[in-house]
Amino acid sequence: MTPTFRTLSAIFTCAVAATATAQGKIEWTEDFAKACERAKAENKPIMACFSMKGERVCDVIIEEHYNDPKLLELSKHTINLFCTPHGTEAQRELEKRVRIDLLHGNASTSMIAPQHCVFMPDGTLIWAVPYYITAGELEWMWVHTIRKVQPDFPWEASDRYRAPRLLAAEQAVAEREQKPPPTQQEIKDILKEIKRGFGGYYGAAEKLPIIVRNEGQKAKEFVERLLDAHDTGPSERVAILRIIAANAPRSWWTVVKSSLDNEKQDVRLAAVNTLGQLGEKRSVATLVGRWRKEDVDEVRVAILHAAVACGPTNSQVIKLLPFVIADHEEETLRAQATIAIASLEDKKAVHEGLTAAFDDDSPRVRSAAAWAVASRRDEDLCPALEAALEAEQDAEAKKWLGAAREVIAGGTMKAFDKFPELAGR
Repeated sequence: MTPTFRTLSAIFTCAVAATATAQGKIEWTEDFAKACERAKAENKPIMACFSMKGERVCDVIIEEHYNDPKLLELSKHTINLFCTPHGTEAQRELEKRVRIDLLHGNASTSMIAPQHCVFMPDGTLIWAVPYYITAGELEWMWVHTIRKVQPDFPWEASDRYRAPRLLAAEQAVAEREQKPPPTQQEIKDILKEIKRGFGGYYGAAEKLPIIVRNEGQKAKEFVERLLDAHDTGPSERVAILRIIAANAPRSWWTVVKSSLDNEKQDVRLAAVNTLGQLGEKRSVATLVGRWRKEDVDEVRVAILHAAVACGPTNSQVIKLLPFVIADHEEETLRAQATIAIASLEDKKAVHEGLTAAFDDDSPRVRSAAAWAVASRRDEDLCPALEAALEAEQDAEAKKWLGAAREVIAGGTMKAFDKFPELAGR
């Protein structure tokens, strides 16, 4: 399925600083015309990486992924473009040319960061993956891109290797305006203005999306006081946490964690979901600690998803998810743990968990295992999938197992658009 520009315009991006250190160690090509010439002459795909300085996950991708030894090795087999409209003149021209010539956009197109998109040597779009992408997902994307032109490309996949959960060719993503984070002086002025006004949540609500984009201590302390204030009710606390989830850098997890112990279920749930969206690996221990104390299944489900989002390679998460799938008595938790384990970056644990899920007494759990295998495009689990399909007696589960087989064979995840276990996720 080829994405339309309407879909793509919602998800392609802006940029970061112009120095090589701010772009990782990948060899980037800045001249668009030469990049296209090289792609055709060397029969190499084009990997266009879009980012924006100040976006919480962009810096993580640059610092970790673009310096990862395995990804650096894969990058030698593609023509790599680091796109930024805020760097050197050459970089600005490159970003414009990719956006207009390859993505068929225009000068006023609104983009979202981060975004990775790959093209065949002739400029035909293969995939577009919006937002944060793990190192394992990027590894899969790079390998499968290279194999579009070198079918026999040899590669020993790491344990983290899995298909990206978000392929823009298979879904549309909403637009969002990108702005740089506010300066310390801007925060100081905003806080002064709030103090002069009504105060409290309602006096600050309009400015909160701006305040939480700043990593300074004054901004964090202000929001912490707001969350703890006696006149801030549960619904207002939930609203504040959702604003943090949508706008704040990862370091804001320290502001959120105290809300995990709130007496109100809705507040705890919002805090868990916010930590999952922030994706800070240091919050995993806090989430697992909450799991041990939590007695509400809806919150426990959210903890499973948040924990794997923050720590797909974390040893505590690697132990927890297969255990829940195999041993928990609650069907919903087993099914959701099966969904969550698809994002784990430990092959042994994933295979252990999904094998147990295929053997589960519940059709819901077996169906969830089908979705998990399909979303990972995990060919190593094909024998287990085929055995489960042959043995399946439940019509609904058999439908999802069959859909998973079609995805593994090269299809898209379209059949899973209305998969019931994903409702609300």
